[in-house]
Amino acid sequence: MSASRITIPGAVMAATVVGLQGCAIVSEDWAKCQDLRTNPALQLSACSSIIDSGKETRSNLALAFNNRGVAYSNQGDLARAIADYDQAIRLDPSQAIAFNNRGVSYSKEGDIEQSIRDFDQAIELKPDFAEAYVNRSSEYYKKGEFDRAISDLNEAIQVNPKLAVAFLGRGLAYIGKHEVDRAIQDLDQAISLKAADANPFLARGHAHGLKTEYDLAIRDFDQVIILSPNSAAGFDNRGYIYGMKGDHDLAVRDFDQAIRLKPDDAFAFMNRGIAHLHKKEMDSAIADFDRAIQLKPKFAEAFNGLGMAHKGKSDNDAFLEFDEAIRLKPEYADAYYNRGNAYLAKGNYSSAISDYNEAITIKPNFVEAFHNRSIAYRENGARDLAIHDLDQLRPTLALGFYARGVAYGSKGDGDHSIADYGEAIRLKPEYAEAFNNRGAAYAARNDFARAIEDYNQALRLNPDLEPALSGRCWMYALLNKSLRGALTDCNSALKLKPNDARTLSSRGFVFFRMGEYGLAIQDFDSSLSLDSGSSISLYARALAKRRLNRVSESDSDIAAARSLDSNIERKFADVGVTP
Repeated sequence: MSASRITIPGAVMAATVVGLQGCAIVSEDWAKCQDLRTNPALQLSACSSIIDSGKETRSNLALAFNNRGVAYSNQGDLARAIADYDQAIRLDPSQAIAFNNRGVSYSKEGDIEQSIRDFDQAIELKPDFAEAYVNRSSEYYKKGEFDRAISDLNEAIQVNPKLAVAFLGRGLAYIGKHEVDRAIQDLDQAISLKAADANPFLARGHAHGLKTEYDLAIRDFDQVIILSPNSAAGFDNRGYIYGMKGDHDLAVRDFDQAIRLKPDDAFAFMNRGIAHLHKKEMDSAIADFDRAIQLKPKFAEAFNGLGMAHKGKSDNDAFLEFDEAIRLKPEYADAYYNRGNAYLAKGNYSSAISDYNEAITIKPNFVEAFHNRSIAYRENGARDLAIHDLDQLRPTLALGFYARGVAYGSKGDGDHSIADYGEAIRLKPEYAEAFNNRGAAYAARNDFARAIEDYNQALRLNPDLEPALSGRCWMYALLNKSLRGALTDCNSALKLKPNDARTLSSRGFVFFRMGEYGLAIQDFDSSLSLDSGSSISLYARALAKRRLNRVSESDSDIAAARSLDSNIERKFADVGVTP
């Protein structure tokens, strides 16, 4: 049972004040009314004085109403903010900013359709209004209309290529579409544009988590916490990833912090309850699930967790909790599965089979449900049905071995990783991704011949598998053989995934092997601009510079590479490359 949520940020931009145009001398009231740095109460007072003065033109009054609306919004008084934006629009219907700001307030109130209508009008009045495109995209995102959100964000980026929040929003939309690699590219760009903002790191950590790149995810959530030490989401999400890695002590510690910072967060209690479950601390798990339900009474996942904790204590209350989870969420496959397990433990095989049937109907690739149903069939005397279920599992089990191989690889356990990829391949001989990953695992052990064999098999099955092209390019470069083929592989990989730091570094090393030191340096420069912490790129660039007699620059790169990896020289010497 995994945690039910990873928190990710939205991408709505704040309301905006406007100033007097073409006015050399501005009164004290106007100076405060149009300055966002002013305390909202003082801004509100100044704007009100202007509105009540009876001396302003219609257009200036519209500006004052807009700015007072911003002050009300910043105080959380959305009804008054909207009323002021209404007045601004009545006085000057051409004021795009007032439509945008009113849309922001409707968004905060949860009125998605009205906010979209206001953003539509803002964009119609000002077609290059990048912020309005971003804001409208956020509403489409909430509706799950990810393609429309991406279309708006494309427009915003075309207007303002340095608008970090647009790249953040587009990254989130790609996550919504399960296009995680594209999401990470956008989030990288958001971070490069605004490195002090925790939100892109939070979103990118989520994306890495989806790819089971747990160490990268933790590194991003670490950065969230550095930038925003009171970020409950940073601790909550990092705790989730620690749990996925099986480090439940660290998970509990992070959930403790998340709850301290946000004591009314039902999800944080839910997640901590799951960690206690894994630690067999059933009473603590029950207390956390109970608290999650107090905060969110219709929290089906918490009732499911409560059922699992009671089952762990061999308590018949487990059935009541699973029943409630299913009542609240009738399509909840995990709850049927867990209740089936409770029936199986009690020897009630017919009821267990019925629940496993429901779980599999809802979730046809539910490996564990097939497996446990086969046990229930066997114990109930239906051995042919048990065998049929196990036959059904073969292709799905391949995915399970593959996923576990990835997890072992992330822990640096090459032996178990290679064994699991091998089992995945045995069950599914056309599994290109498993060949690729096993090749990478062999490469990590310097078993280059086996790595190339696996990359060859992966590319035979899928000629456009970018990681295999990149990996085979790197193997040939290390072995200093088939360099023209290596160059073709790297070029093909970069067509499929432009600006990939790893492949650029590999191609740079191919050029180095070919004696094209200037081209090698260009590729290493490009790679390091994307991943400045690559000791391999730094050291290889140093060697290329040394060949061109750029000795002082070479020494600097070598020092930087050594600071990142004290064994870097030995690694290159092992493949016959020395300064």
